[in-house]
Amino acid sequence: MKRKILSILKWTFLTHAAGDKNFKSLFQWHFSDKHGQMDIGKSYTQHLKSLTRSSSSGDFIDDRSIHGLANEINKLLDEGRLLIEKSNFINAFILARSVLTEVIEIITYYDDSSGYIGDIINSQALLQENLDIVDVRRGEVSRLVEERDFVAAKKLIIEGIEIARKKDHPGTVTQWEKALLQIAVLEKDIEKIRYYTKHFAFDRGFNLIFYNQWKSSFDIAEWEQEIEIYLEEIITRVELKYQKDKGKLWYSPNTLLLGLLAPIYIEEKYWDRLLSLVSNEIDLNQLTQYHDYLLKIYPIQLLALYIPAFERKGDKAGNRREYADLAIKMMMVIETIPEGKDEIISIAEELCRKYPRRPAMIDELYKVIKIRN
Repeated sequence: MKRKILSILKWTFLTHAAGDKNFKSLFQWHFSDKHGQMDIGKSYTQHLKSLTRSSSSGDFIDDRSIHGLANEINKLLDEGRLLIEKSNFINAFILARSVLTEVIEIITYYDDSSGYIGDIINSQALLQENLDIVDVRRGEVSRLVEERDFVAAKKLIIEGIEIARKKDHPGTVTQWEKALLQIAVLEKDIEKIRYYTKHFAFDRGFNLIFYNQWKSSFDIAEWEQEIEIYLEEIITRVELKYQKDKGKLWYSPNTLLLGLLAPIYIEEKYWDRLLSLVSNEIDLNQLTQYHDYLLKIYPIQLLALYIPAFERKGDKAGNRREYADLAIKMMMVIETIPEGKDEIISIAEELCRKYPRRPAMIDELYKVIKIRN
């Protein structure tokens, strides 16, 4: 039965294809958005050219035929509006662009005294009105980049950034700026590459990929100078902010500097500078973040930082979760810096004596104390 139905469909298709020279292009156009391998833009263009050929007599399209052609093209534009309603902006844009290209050619070579084709061009507000839709604009930018029309692509991107800023869409601004970076790479524009990679390396925390891309745009000597300038900029900026906000601060400038500079010190293997920053930190959780980086080179210096930090943590801890966290960190330091074993156990014992009414603390710290045995 299935085979019979397929045979009937095949016969029907061939019959219509033989009797209607537009049928094949209509069929391809209708199913173009359902077939991932089909070039949608090419399909629309082929269909439009087929419509034009079927309406012309040699090099001439009479008034009646051009009216019929305009109706067929308007049906395509109606499909574009439906695509927009379904949020299929890319295909809607491709369709509109294909129509615009073809009708401009039609109006150039054929008489349009009736104004039918001109009306279609005026209806390309469909295209312009929706260029502020990110997906539509991105599709056009991609096309321009493929054609290596970087000037036009950057113009569209800059307009997109302005629209996104007016709408307070910082995420969209970031997407467009990354597109400008991609174009800068294609154009080998070193100045722009450095500007955007540096920006994205520190825009939202530390991004190693963009940091390395920024770094790779310099030779070794240039980079050493560049990174020192940037480090000095950070230190100066934090110091100025600290002086401005002095008296109403809720943060430690040392902690702020640690967060900003430590990722760079780690990547550049500036271990002495990292230790110097960490030495100003009193929070146990902050200290342990850099334990693995400093352990092999500065174990004794680290231990000297941990001892008072353990005492402070024990004094401030107020529930079992915090007591358990303290015990785990004590045992981690004992394991990695065994020279500090006895001193750390002594701190645990002292905390238990100091707070006899904290049974949960005593229970957790006993796990540290029993290591002595």
